[in-house]
Amino acid sequence: MKPEFQRWYEAVQLTLDPQVMEARWAALQALAESINDAELEALARAAFRSDQTTAATATVRTKLADKGGAMADEEFALLAAAALAVILQRDEPAAARAATMICTAHFKSLRTLRQPMDLVGLGATARVALARTSRRRPPLELEPMPSLEVDTTPAEEAEDSNESIKLLAGAFTEAMQQLADRQADFEERTLRYVSIQDEELNMLWWLQGGRTQAGQLFEEIPREQQPFVLARDLAEATFSLPGASAIGSLLERAGIKNDEPLEVAAAIQALPIEWLRIALPDADKHKVSPVTTPLHEGIKRRMEVRGESSWIAGWAGVCDIGTSARLTPLQLADLCYCEQLLIRK
Repeated sequence: MKPEFQRWYEAVQLTLDPQVMEARWAALQALAESINDAELEALARAAFRSDQTTAATATVRTKLADKGGAMADEEFALLAAAALAVILQRDEPAAARAATMICTAHFKSLRTLRQPMDLVGLGATARVALARTSRRRPPLELEPMPSLEVDTTPAEEAEDSNESIKLLAGAFTEAMQQLADRQADFEERTLRYVSIQDEELNMLWWLQGGRTQAGQLFEEIPREQQPFVLARDLAEATFSLPGASAIGSLLERAGIKNDEPLEVAAAIQALPIEWLRIALPDADKHKVSPVTTPLHEGIKRRMEVRGESSWIAGWAGVCDIGTSARLTPLQLADLCYCEQLLIRK
């Protein structure tokens, strides 16, 4: 991806000394290899040019600058987007979280992303691909039994008895560690296999039953509440990011349509306050972001004013979304599902 990295700089008419360019690329790769959730959030905010920064923003900016020296805001935004693009190519949890964050931050095109690469398209592609690969059942065959034969020669040749005992104990520990690693690997694969199986079965039984986890029939849920209520139920059944590959089909089969748009703020306002407390418990409120979880930012702000509608103006301002912004029920459900996963998983 290095040639693309250089072309991205050219596309925004930024010119760097070759040594600085190399330093930027090296710093970007180093960050991508050791990224954490807080730093991913900072990258998403910078890439979308949000005014809402986090404590991790300065850390990320310093890491990207590294030996290349300080950078202007425009270059930081470009590097943040480039870092996300690189992370999306990696088959690991950070890529799944990055893909989901890009989806929610873009907010179904209600936010504009000004970058030289199609980061939204890359994120959507990665989300689908990772959803499929992460749901492949791992093999459950045990690896061949490692040799448990212990080489006692060094212990026998040692002149000091204490040293001999230490060498013998070390050799025995090494042999047993191989056996323990084999068992741990099998247990990890078994747990993943069961988690994938449970996710599929729980979603299918939920769909077949036609009732929410609270026991309410799907068709009895008011239209403006359906996207949130049903998406949360499916998120509850999901075991990892970026979620099920067939989530759109599941939501449609549950009765959510891609038809007449709903006003986002009005839909949040229509949700029962009791449901809001279940969807966003106090322990998870610190995970809410106005950039990557804007729907839950609205839920959080509505709970702060005890259900009144006075939260809408402040929410729209901090999230950079219009007070009358509209999305189809299916779009709202997909976003709510993704946000629930970002907060819960």
